[in-house]
Amino acid sequence: QVWQWIHSPLGVLDDGRKPTQLSSWVRRVSDLLAPGEAETKPEVKEASPPAPLSRSALVELQAHLPEGAKFNSRACAAFFGSIAMCSEPVAFEIIATGERIMVQFVVATSDARLVSRQLAAFFPDVEFSTIEGYLLEGWEACDNGDAAIVEFGLAKEFMVPLSEPHGDPFVPLIGALSNVEAGELGIFQVIFSPADRRWNEATLSSVS
Repeated sequence: QVWQWIHSPLGVLDDGRKPTQLSSWVRRVSDLLAPGEAETKPEVKEASPPAPLSRSALVELQAHLPEGAKFNSRACAAFFGSIAMCSEPVAFEIIATGERIMVQFVVATSDARLVSRQLAAFFPDVEFSTIEGYLLEGWEACDNGDAAIVEFGLAKEFMVPLSEPHGDPFVPLIGALSNVEAGELGIFQVIFSPADRRWNEATLSSVS
């Protein structure tokens, strides 16, 4: 029976039964009451677009590092934990021009007081000055109209443990930005913002 069914396009499977009028009627009724299950494809939910962020006025807190300043990984980790209650994202920027390289934090006006106090508490040897429009002025002062913006992603893990000492991570960045010439502008920016979902359990399980 199987061989006949596979090799003959017109073959009919012979199961030895002879259909009668009653059995044919029962078969049709059964097919109507219990139709074959249609193939259903799993529903794919489209990712909702991120909510638009309307930024308020921004304040730049520029760091004036003392000579011989060293990167303190534990202080950095504790600092970012202390500003988790900020109402808007906090940006860390390294801005290089042909004349100098500046390090600054950019925060919303409503968060400037909190961030300023935490910076003073965790980095007492660093002086911070409050200005506005430094990055914008540097951008507009560029002679060349060409620009390149690159968004970096991690090759492996989706988090970076700031509290683990691995040397000064800013040394290669400063070395690369020191090649910026007059009329050019180089920026390294990291935006810190709370996660939209509860990733704390997944993060702890991946690093433990």
